[in-house]
Amino acid sequence: MVAVSDIATSIDDIDVDAMTERIVEEINRPRKGDMTEQGGDGYMDPGDLPGFGEPYDDCDDDILHFCTDCGATFPLGRTCSRSECPRCAPMWDVDKAENNTARLQTVAKTMSARLGVSVKKHHLVFSPPDDWYLEAEDVVDRTRQVVKEILDLMNAEGLVAFHGWTGRESDDRGAWKERLFNGRDWEGDVRDELRPNGHFHCIVASPFIVGGEVTRRVEEETGWLIKRVTKQDGSGKSLADIKDVARAMTYVLSHTTIRVNENANNSAEYRAFGSIWHDDKVNVYDNVRRQAERAVRSVAPTTLGVSKNSMRCETPIPSDEQADDAVEMTDTFDSGGDSEHDPSDGCDGSGTADDDDLVDCKGAVKPITDAEEYLDDDEWVTESIYSHQLLRDFEEWKAKVSLDRPPPLLAAFSK
Repeated sequence: MVAVSDIATSIDDIDVDAMTERIVEEINRPRKGDMTEQGGDGYMDPGDLPGFGEPYDDCDDDILHFCTDCGATFPLGRTCSRSECPRCAPMWDVDKAENNTARLQTVAKTMSARLGVSVKKHHLVFSPPDDWYLEAEDVVDRTRQVVKEILDLMNAEGLVAFHGWTGRESDDRGAWKERLFNGRDWEGDVRDELRPNGHFHCIVASPFIVGGEVTRRVEEETGWLIKRVTKQDGSGKSLADIKDVARAMTYVLSHTTIRVNENANNSAEYRAFGSIWHDDKVNVYDNVRRQAERAVRSVAPTTLGVSKNSMRCETPIPSDEQADDAVEMTDTFDSGGDSEHDPSDGCDGSGTADDDDLVDCKGAVKPITDAEEYLDDDEWVTESIYSHQLLRDFEEWKAKVSLDRPPPLLAAFSK
């Protein structure tokens, strides 16, 4: 991180010539490859996309879940949380997006406090030209290092994700949720709509992102396109609030390249950069993490096209008990079916509210394996009207997984 006195907060603080020169230097730094010697090895390998592998046999088997707002419990289909699983890839995306959204919120706040300036969140796209061809052991990683160095020049840190594919006709946001997680095949179907076109999406925090004359000149000199994605409301803002961050994060992760390794765990091609991001002393507080959970699960049905029933709690609760930032669904989302659990699940008969005073909770839903940290939070237990039910069901679940020979599904979750 540069000195506070050197932090740019507007274009007036930028030496356009110097900034352009430094960005061009970083782009020109990697050793360019020789096609006659390397063949296709010098290009960025587009890799695979999430959701086009093989599912585990027990994916979608019912296991107990709970609501992180009211504490009600109910069965939902199990997810293996693997990026390549056709059924579970959306939940892999949701889990990663929650953690990264919470971390970015924390990084932005911490950066602002340390620098004494306003820090905003941004969605950036870095696109090398078609003839980008390197001599490197890992061309994607070497190119990502170029992106990282440019982000450093902008005092930005956050997530950098490699996308190996774009649409043949366009790369609009709406097209991806139609291609992914819909039971479609790769060969002879989705693959035919795409072309290899390596580029990087960055979700970052920064006091100021340079554009205008700087990025125009960089493109003219190098062929690299650097774009700051802004909202369509004309405000010029990129990621104005936590829901905007959640939308960008779930979208970016949904088609991040997956490296499939035959003899090792598969890896998603995204990395986090920044001194604050990796500072062990910078902790994500529980309230920020839970805000991120709610934000991600409120937008996932729209950005990923997944069912709302796996995202939110539909247990009836008194209207004055509903969290202000509970998961809400948009009118444009097709729910894809009714919930499989009885809407009275979680009610213990002690409530006195009339039906007219009840609303669906709409809290974020988690598997029972995540319940302990909530039950250890005395404030959460006090405020969650069905926490006693969760405690009872969690203790029963723990007793089952501690059996000498638990059922296979329970055994899988006890590892």
